[in-house]
Amino acid sequence: MFVYVGAGLFFFLFWLVWVFPTDALKSRILTEIENQTQGRYKFDVGSLDVSIFGSVTFNNLKVSEGVGEGEKVLLKTPKLKLSFSPFALGSMAKSPDLDFYLKGSKGDLEGNFRQDGDEMRLTASFDQFPISDLGVIGAKAKLDLSGTLDGDIDLQLNRADAAKNSGKIDLSLINLTMGPKRVSIDPSSPEASMEIPEIKLSGAKDSGIQGEVNKENLELNAIKLQGGDLDLDLSGRVVLQGAKAGDYRLALQGGFSIAEALAKALPFLFIIEQQKNPQGVYPLNITGRLGKPSIRIGTFQLPI
Repeated sequence: MFVYVGAGLFFFLFWLVWVFPTDALKSRILTEIENQTQGRYKFDVGSLDVSIFGSVTFNNLKVSEGVGEGEKVLLKTPKLKLSFSPFALGSMAKSPDLDFYLKGSKGDLEGNFRQDGDEMRLTASFDQFPISDLGVIGAKAKLDLSGTLDGDIDLQLNRADAAKNSGKIDLSLINLTMGPKRVSIDPSSPEASMEIPEIKLSGAKDSGIQGEVNKENLELNAIKLQGGDLDLDLSGRVVLQGAKAGDYRLALQGGFSIAEALAKALPFLFIIEQQKNPQGVYPLNITGRLGKPSIRIGTFQLPI
């Protein structure tokens, strides 16, 4: 009996794998992604591997937004693997539960994303992962950022009941650099702009973000940038209430100092020179909505 049962199970699995419609499933996955994004994003995939045991692997994947000169690369990776329970495929659209692995040009990123109704859980572990590989960060911040991320994120958020929110953020920012950028000095005058040179925001150590989610508040214990052209030390909180992230309220305080070489490259700093305290630090306060913050250096309000 055991021989017959074992043989039957073996041949069942053998023929299931042999005749499984892998090509049709690949086409369905790519079509579904395009439908869900409504054509907003472009997906270039070198190859796609599908396992009937619950995983999809994208090789040489590039996700971009826009076309031509306006194209923004949001993600570029030699390998993205999504793993899930094959028994939960029917509920995946409404209640996703995915393990993910993202290989960077150096280092990697792995974690889990789960959503069930109003509750969302995200864990992510960065191991020497290049920020430039996550182009979506620079696209959202409208900055050309490079450097390395190392550390962990563990967040559990509930849109309906903030009392159930919890989590921690512990990230190191290694050799963080902002590329050259032209900024507007006067929003009402397009001609009033200037070029900001490349800025090294952090060195190889002692820079990062540490915070803890406590109900409706993200308590930021430290936002530090050290070892570069800019020394920044901020702390405070972000109130996680609003229909979208841009509505979250900020209350951050601290200060920053600027290396002499960078100060010489930014002649407009004479505007805030009087705000510097005897220790050479500019007091900094950031308040208002995340989507449109109010930034005050000493008593000077930045016109943004």
